[in-house]
Amino acid sequence: MAAALNALPQLAAEAVPATLREVLDGGEAALDSLRKFAGTLPYHDEGAKAFYRDDTLLEFAPCTADPGKIICIGLNYRRHAEETGMPLPEYPILFSKFSNSLAGHGMEVPLPSSMQKVDYEAELGIMIGRTVKNVSEEEALDAVFGYFTAAVLMRWM
Repeated sequence: MAAALNALPQLAAEAVPATLREVLDGGEAALDSLRKFAGTLPYHDEGAKAFYRDDTLLEFAPCTADPGKIICIGLNYRRHAEETGMPLPEYPILFSKFSNSLAGHGMEVPLPSSMQKVDYEAELGIMIGRTVKNVSEEEALDAVFGYFTAAVLMRWM
C-alpha cells in the first residue's frame, strides 16, 4: 500500500494508513479510508505498474512487526493431548512467545545447533485489533482484526 500511496498520492482524498500499525491504531475509520483508496487504484493501465510488485522478488515480513503480546494456548484440542500422552487440561494452558520468534513466509528460521530433532505444528493465529477487557462472549469477535496461519517449531523430546 505504501508503494501505491507514493506513486499515486493524488488518489488519497484523506489520510490513508500505510502500515498495519496505523490501521490498527486508527480503527474502523482508518480501515474505511484504506478501502476507499484501494477502490480508486488503477488495476489495468500503465499507472498500475508503479505499485504492483513481482511477488517472486518480495521478502515477506511477519504479519505484524510490533505485536503487543503473543499469547499461546497449549493442548487446545483433544487429539493433540492424546498424541502427546497428556491429560486434557481442566483450564487452558497459556504461554507466551516473544516478538523475535516471528518470521515471514519463506524466511529462514535459525535453530540452535544443539537441537537434534525439531517438531512442528501448524496453528491458527488470531490478531486482536484493539484493546479489550472483560467483554462478553458475544462481543469478543468484534475485537478480532484478522486471522493468519502460524508454524510452531519446537525441540523434539
